[in-house]
Amino acid sequence: MSFFCLVHGAFQGAWCWDLLIPYLEAQGHKTVAMDLPIEDASASLSQFADVILQALPKTDDDIVLVGHSMAGTVIPLVAEAHRVSQLVFLTALIPYPGISTIDQFCHPGSEHLK
Repeated sequence: MSFFCLVHGAFQGAWCWDLLIPYLEAQGHKTVAMDLPIEDASASLSQFADVILQALPKTDDDIVLVGHSMAGTVIPLVAEAHRVSQLVFLTALIPYPGISTIDQFCHPGSEHLK
C-alpha cells in the first residue's frame, strides 16, 4: 500500500482533503495532510516544502505526493529532498524551469506555456 501526502492549494487547508482521506484509508493506504503557512505572505515555496517534509515518514514507504493548485509549484521541491514514488498534479500549476509562476501567466509571449 501507499502513503499519500496530500498538499492543499492557496486559500485552502488540510480540511480540503477530508472527503478523500477516508476513501484512501479504507483501501488500506496511509495518509497525511498538513496546513501550509499560506496566511504568511512572507512564506516562501521552500518554507512550504519544509512543512511538507516534516510531515513525511522517515521510512522508505511508497510515497505518493499529491499537490492541488498552487501546491504544484511546491511538490517538486519536496521530491528533490525526499524520495517519492509519484508526483500527482491535481489541477495544479506545473512549474516551468527558469520562468516564475507570475511570468507564466502575466507576461506577453507566455501563451505557449498555458
